[in-house]
Amino acid sequence: MVSRKVTIGLVVIGIIVLGVLIAGCLKQEEAPKRELTIGVRGWAGPSDIISAMGGSADHLVFETLVMMDQNKEFKPLLAESWDISDDGKTYTFHLRDKVKFHDGTPLTANDVKFSINHFKYPPLISVIEDIQVTDDHTVKFILKRPSPQFLFELHFGGAIIKPTEYENGVVTNAVGTGSFRLGDHAKDQYFTVIKNENYWGGNVKLDKVTFKVIPSPHTRVMALETGEIDMTGTDAGSHIPTDAISGLKNIPDLELMKSEKTGFRINVVAFNCLKSPFNDLRVRKAACYAIDKNAINVILGDGGRVVDGPVFPETEWYNPTIKGYPYDLEKAKKLLAEAGWEDTDGDGILEKDGKPFKVSFVISQVSPLWSNIAEVIQAQLKRVGIDVKIQVLESGAHFAALSRGSFDTTIKVDTGTPRIPPDFSHTYHSISRAGGWGAKLIENETLDRLINQHLSTLDHGKQLELAYEIQEVINENRPVALYIEDYRIIAMNKKVQGFEPMPGWSSLRYLWTVNIED
Repeated sequence: MVSRKVTIGLVVIGIIVLGVLIAGCLKQEEAPKRELTIGVRGWAGPSDIISAMGGSADHLVFETLVMMDQNKEFKPLLAESWDISDDGKTYTFHLRDKVKFHDGTPLTANDVKFSINHFKYPPLISVIEDIQVTDDHTVKFILKRPSPQFLFELHFGGAIIKPTEYENGVVTNAVGTGSFRLGDHAKDQYFTVIKNENYWGGNVKLDKVTFKVIPSPHTRVMALETGEIDMTGTDAGSHIPTDAISGLKNIPDLELMKSEKTGFRINVVAFNCLKSPFNDLRVRKAACYAIDKNAINVILGDGGRVVDGPVFPETEWYNPTIKGYPYDLEKAKKLLAEAGWEDTDGDGILEKDGKPFKVSFVISQVSPLWSNIAEVIQAQLKRVGIDVKIQVLESGAHFAALSRGSFDTTIKVDTGTPRIPPDFSHTYHSISRAGGWGAKLIENETLDRLINQHLSTLDHGKQLELAYEIQEVINENRPVALYIEDYRIIAMNKKVQGFEPMPGWSSLRYLWTVNIED
């Protein structure tokens, strides 16, 4: 028979144990969520994210078959391996087993085929002849020609989705396989992604990421300083103002990362070589001599630098023999005189055949520095008698002007530079890419031939040889006055631990490994 004292003792112990368990549960329930807030310039909501390249959070939600790592090497992602045929025209991808979409359905080769065909990302679709599904875990891409950029284009624009809703043939809701799933949103205010508890890649340390829309770059910096956001500068449009960088460096709780060793993008000050006055090589060279690059570097500050050619200098693709044109006003004036331009009425502006040397300089506000750069070049060219009128357009109107050739000079993004190997066709081929930053600057048979060869060989040594030769021809023909390497600078609170930005455009691919320090 158990005594009353023993019974009471057991009850007391039970109550204590139960209390400890309840307290533990409450403590676990009250554990702070690991959330991150990123400041962005514009809307990053569903209408953007369900696209070929998407918004700020695209590669967190929708993954690709392969990815390019920090060393610019291609690694398996949804495809655990791939084979390339001897002729370089067939890529066979073997999908990982047991990868599931956010709704729990398994990833199949049919989903890969659907996604590529639905998005119709131009650099992929233009080179793909056919997509064949061999079985649930094997998909073949038959190419029209060998393509050294094919893996990069899959990394950049080959997002794999499972569509759940359509409206007039358009995907209005989709789920991915990524480390985060789509969350709530308020248009032009914020967009969220939520931790994928069953991510095939491993444990996702963050519970939630909020992309907060703050259009003004200086306001984003203030939001970072006050703790309203934890990071900014992670996407192409969310620049940190150059004049704010030095101040951010002096804040103990903040850390800055710069892309100068990995390469982000190169912007170009380009001529329209297809019409007067810049259809004359002597005039183009004169303009190059008239631009003081040191003054441009002062404007860029910590945000970038003028480089000598169309390739990142720290990469093997850069031809070290290429040198930019030095600042030399006398050479500029001499070349302009040789081309028949002279100031006959003494007003400071050159004329030829009775027409003054007046040109348009068309830009948009993609970078807050472009207006400043244009104004400096405007003043510098006026010293040699060239009258420059700056036109600032909305992005869409700027793209349209580039496509139509409605400019004399412009600043544009050279979208071929982040690619591995570099794709010179985006800016220097006579058959220009339609839409976006595509623009036909020059018609040059030698350039076309070399670029075509470069776009169709998989031999690394031959690629390097052709890349060097292409840069030499570009430098001699000067369709571009200035090459400006635009750094990606990411600023973040030091409580963000383990962040490693990816090179090129998709800096957030490893965000799932980031932790927040308590």
